[in-house]
Amino acid sequence: MQHEWSGTFGVIDPKKVSADVVAARIKTMRASHGEIISPIAIVNAARPSRSVMHPLFEWDDSVAGEKWRVHQGRFVLNSLRVIVRENNDDEPISVVANIHIQNDGDGYVSVQAVFKNPEYLEKAEAEAMRYLEGFQSRFNFLHNNPKLRRIFEALEELNGEE
Repeated sequence: MQHEWSGTFGVIDPKKVSADVVAARIKTMRASHGEIISPIAIVNAARPSRSVMHPLFEWDDSVAGEKWRVHQGRFVLNSLRVIVRENNDDEPISVVANIHIQNDGDGYVSVQAVFKNPEYLEKAEAEAMRYLEGFQSRFNFLHNNPKLRRIFEALEELNGEE
């Protein structure tokens, strides 16, 4: 079976280690430890400098620590929600407070700003499409599942696929 790296998260540099090599290592781990593999098991397997997965990680703690704090900052922005009502009589709903906008850098704007700025709205729509395409790519193996079939059909229609 052939493997490749997903471009979804941009964390893995595909030039560092072949996806097939990592998949083979994970297969070996499953054979000896069971089907479910945890992220900490991957980190521990990659820890020795001779491990095929070692180059996929940042081992300098000063650099890794800062990257982790940036990840935590992203988590804060993604986790914050705002309670809104369209009218006073409506039930309140919880929506994301910040939307990721890829501009010259990597940043977030308030959901209110998205509706006030056409450029932000266009970028938010593009981000939404990336999420939907990521969902479709990640779970495509379930496209014939009766519970999910209508969702995949809608995504295909949205993408212009017939």
